Order: sequence, then structure tokens, then C-alpha cells
Amino acid sequence: MKKRSIILTVLIILAVGVMIVLSVLFFGKPKYRVDYGNDKSLFTNAKDKYSVGADVKLYFDKIATDTSYYFYLDGKEISLTYDDKTGFCINFEMPSHDVKLTVGSRNISAADEGSIFKSEEVLKFHSFDGGGPEYSVTVDDPSVASCTSERRYQKKDHEELDGAGYDVIFTVKGLKEGETTMTVSSFSPIVESEEIHYLITVNSALKISVRQTETITSEEAPEVEEEISEKEDL
Repeated sequence: MKKRSIILTVLIILAVGVMIVLSVLFFGKPKYRVDYGNDKSLFTNAKDKYSVGADVKLYFDKIATDTSYYFYLDGKEISLTYDDKTGFCINFEMPSHDVKLTVGSRNISAADEGSIFKSEEVLKFHSFDGGGPEYSVTVDDPSVASCTSERRYQKKDHEELDGAGYDVIFTVKGLKEGETTMTVSSFSPIVESEEIHYLITVNSALKISVRQTETITSEEAPEVEEEISEKEDL
């Protein structure tokens, strides 16, 4: 009886395997839906469903002047390429589940172009040698914007003086159209540390807008040092 039951189990497993192979051969890979909302007509060659692993390429050429466009797949922004003939190309590999593709846009008036968007944005922070805050910067998506830093002393001979004041200058430039965030962090053993968060927007002309969104102040580092010194005194 045990032998028959083992043989029967093996036959069932083989039959299921054959059915799976046949279904893949005859019906192909499973397909999943792309939800375009009400925007399907905006994309060239858009299909309702794609096979798992398919290289999906959609083209968006309904481009208005003075408008920045952003594309999101399941809430995450997609990197774009642009061609004068086809417009924006949205390219992604179809996952094994339904996805949602959405389009975002922002109108840019002529006044905005001159007042908000610039060819580059310069941020300046003051510090001093011998305990002044040290500054660092992180751009979340370096393909959208770049940031260079420079330390500039008030006088040339001050570089060798303890306590000499200087400015840390960050220059932000746009590399491609889109949005990203940037964080400027400061740390000092004698003053409170800060994290300043910015939203960076780059338009189709690669002009840039940098807007401060949040400042987080932390006194954790000085407190830890104070606790250590108290223990040493005991």
C-alpha cells in the first residue's frame, strides 16, 4: 500500500509539473495590469497588460510649454529620457503584480522662470576653525542635481589661524528635469547639530529651484559628552 501511495504521489506531482510547463508554453508568462488612471490616451502604444519581465516602453509627447512633468510608478518617481521626436520615454520592467502609472505636472510662468528658477543656487553657511560646525551635503538623487562645496576664509592669511572665520559655500546645479531632496548636515562638539532639508526642482531648461522644507536640531552629541565628563569626575 505504501508503495502504491508513493507512486501515486509522484505521478500527481509529475502531472502538475507537466500542466504548468504546458500552460507556460501555450499561454506564456502571466500578465499584469497597468493602471493609467484617466491618462492612458496620453501614452503612445500603451497596453492594459504586460507579461512579467517585459521591457515596457511608453512614450509621452503631449508636452505643453512652460510645464515640468513627473512620472510615478506605484508612487516612486521614474527616471526619464527625452527625445525631440518621441518626447519623454518611460521605461521599466514589468513586475509580477499590477502597477499604477501616474503623471504629475507643474506650470511654470515666465515670472517663475526668472524669480524662482535659476541657473544655479548658492547656499552659504558660516563657521570657524577650532570648534565651529563642520558641514556636509547629501543629494538623494545625484542624477537630477549636483552640489559642490568650497571653504572660503574671510582673509587669505586666516587659513592658518585657530578661530579664524570662514564660509562654507554649496553650489547646486540641475542635471536633468525632475525633483529630488537634499540634506545639509552640521556637526560641532560645542554647539548643537542641525539637519536642513531642501526640495530641489529642475525644469526642462535645467534651471533649478531650491526650497527649504525642514530644519531638525539635535543636542545629542553635546549631551553624550557631558555625561561622559560627569562619570569621569565621579
